[in-house]
Amino acid sequence: MIKEGAHLSEEVVVADMCTIGRFSLLKPGVKVWPLKTVEDGAILASSLIWGESWSKSIFGPYGVCGLANFEITPEFAAKLGASYGATFKKGDTIATSRDHHPASRMINRAFMTGVLSTGVNVHDYGVIPVCIARFLTRNFGEAGGVYTRKSPFDPDIIDMKFYEERGIDIGTNKEKTIERFFFGEDFRRVGIEETGRISFPSDFIENYKQGVLKKININEIMRRKFKIVIDFSHGSASNILPSILSRLNCELVALNANLESTKLTKTKPEFENSLNQLSNIVRTIGADLGIFLDAGGEKIYLIDERGEIYSGITSLLIILKMLFESKKDIKKIAVPVNASMAVEEIAKKYKTETIRTKTSSRAIMEASLMKDVAFVGENYGGYVFSDFLPAFDGMYSLLKILESLSILNTSLYEIRKTIPYTFMISDTIPCSWEKKGMVMRYLVEKTSKDNVELIDGIKVKKDIGWYLAIPSPDKAYFNIYAESNDKKTAEKLLEEIRKIVREAVEA
Repeated sequence: MIKEGAHLSEEVVVADMCTIGRFSLLKPGVKVWPLKTVEDGAILASSLIWGESWSKSIFGPYGVCGLANFEITPEFAAKLGASYGATFKKGDTIATSRDHHPASRMINRAFMTGVLSTGVNVHDYGVIPVCIARFLTRNFGEAGGVYTRKSPFDPDIIDMKFYEERGIDIGTNKEKTIERFFFGEDFRRVGIEETGRISFPSDFIENYKQGVLKKININEIMRRKFKIVIDFSHGSASNILPSILSRLNCELVALNANLESTKLTKTKPEFENSLNQLSNIVRTIGADLGIFLDAGGEKIYLIDERGEIYSGITSLLIILKMLFESKKDIKKIAVPVNASMAVEEIAKKYKTETIRTKTSSRAIMEASLMKDVAFVGENYGGYVFSDFLPAFDGMYSLLKILESLSILNTSLYEIRKTIPYTFMISDTIPCSWEKKGMVMRYLVEKTSKDNVELIDGIKVKKDIGWYLAIPSPDKAYFNIYAESNDKKTAEKLLEEIRKIVREAVEA
């Protein structure tokens, strides 16, 4: 099917059972194999053979993602590198880094060739955690950076995360500029003597270690002599964090600390099994706490000394409580709109202002750069300590937790007992991409007389709690949330927003 306004240039071949979207452009000589979809408004400059579809945009909510060696190919990566390089001045330097999967290495090297062709230099840091890549770019004066990794959620997907000189994710305007160069194929090329140069910095890990140690109370942590169990998820943080903890007089029991490229992705059952295994070990050996560190070194999940596994929602509240108790002069914190209402309840006791943000990682990172904001956290194990890095860093987060526990001379369980109990539940409701805008308009009209917050999606606050509906940025559904002081009321609130969204979808 070729839809209205689609333009097929000369010598284009489209096979059977394909859909060519409205106002899309297929450039000369392109071949589209059977059962493919070209989205509305997309520009296709090369043949579509392996992937199932071609989008009008490259970037999604999590950077550039696609099937390894089918959608994210070396040719694609080189072209993307040239498009990215063209956004900088000749002679600028950007950073590249990756995880240890062979596909990541292949795509990273292809990407570098594209960058070099525009006269931009590359510092290649090789295999390091994402957080260290951001730290190095922020502190070494590079103009930006790209991290390539195997997706933590899908074993066939490659992720490419782009970040700016401050270490935070690039903004929408930068993404659109890169896409304009990519689809227009009008990125610059330089002469042979202006080709960019690759360098491989050394001793940068020591720079990160020293940066971390300068920001924490070393003597307090050493005094406690913590016994910690950490599941490293086969990530490269296992090459860095143990030596830091050794310096802090901590006894470490390390799990999954080998770099195994086939195990970088975990299914939900595998993740839950890892947490249960970690819990059993913490309880059996009498450790002070357990930490599950994701493969990228960005996020952590907490287990207390009794082996209780804390949800991301509870962990956020525990960390906030410890932070307020151990550091008395915190003026502002920030959390996304779907974080617990207990955040404000805790912060108010310490005369701290709470700022609500959108749920995207870019919005969370930007909030950490706001004046007087000391901490930003979300529901899924990501924490930002603004005095160190405006991005998620699981290793630094662990050290700040140890520091607070030492200063307060307490444990995770003792802190947990002081946290307000609330009940938050969530669900998803299928909704086609075409209907999302209409559904949002319906929700705005339906809740016009309520106490509404429109930071991200639509959030309705009531005396008994709140509910929230946010269109998924990458899936054809709405995320809905509800929270109250008791489970029954939370379920009632969730059913209320579920009913409204379904009415809108079916209208």
